[in-house]
Amino acid sequence: MIYKLETQNKNSEKLRKKFEDGNVPAFIRDYFYNKESQLGAINYWIAIKDLLVYLLEEKIINKQSISEITPEDFEVVKPVHINTYLNNKEKKFLLSPTTLKTRKNIFKSFWEYLIDEDECLVKRNIIKKVAYKGISSSSSILVRKLPTDEQLKKKKKKINKKGDAFVRIRNLAVFHLLKGSGIREGELAGLDLSNLYLDEDIPYIKVIGKGKYREIEGRTVYLTRKAVIHIKEWLEVRDLY
Repeated sequence: MIYKLETQNKNSEKLRKKFEDGNVPAFIRDYFYNKESQLGAINYWIAIKDLLVYLLEEKIINKQSISEITPEDFEVVKPVHINTYLNNKEKKFLLSPTTLKTRKNIFKSFWEYLIDEDECLVKRNIIKKVAYKGISSSSSILVRKLPTDEQLKKKKKKINKKGDAFVRIRNLAVFHLLKGSGIREGELAGLDLSNLYLDEDIPYIKVIGKGKYREIEGRTVYLTRKAVIHIKEWLEVRDLY
């Protein structure tokens, strides 16, 4: 399950490079470095950077670039500025109200951080006064599209037609593991041999779920008989190459 840690480190380095290339002030960087998920931190930076660029272009913050922004500059930002930004993003740039609701929540979190920072003079969270509502993702009816039995049969048939035995057996192991366990693609990619417990009375694997990064946070996922058979076959074939 080292995969997740490696991914965290890569995202952390990617974020650090973005900050260095833009010479982003330290007091802004600190907000993102305190995020557990570095991929989440990158996504937060995309949203907040876009807002900062808007505030600079509109001369709300009277500086030439993000690198020049100081804590005092946030004192001049008002709810109406954020409201106009969000409305423009929906009407001019066609961002979805759900995406913009998420951005508004990100801005709210960032302003809370500014309030807590000793060097910032921000005293209140202006985002609470922003009129734009957006649409919460939790209020939408989310439909998870699952493959039908017929689609699964076609997929398995296609895999079985692979002429390369190495690829065929590997893909069948992946197919039956995903089908029989319901784990995510990222959880599959993070599996090591040490996470497989195939000879137990009830065979299982250990995976680190979404939002988790430490081995101790791994959860047990039990396997179907077919999944165990195909994983063992794949391990035997893999050792031959």
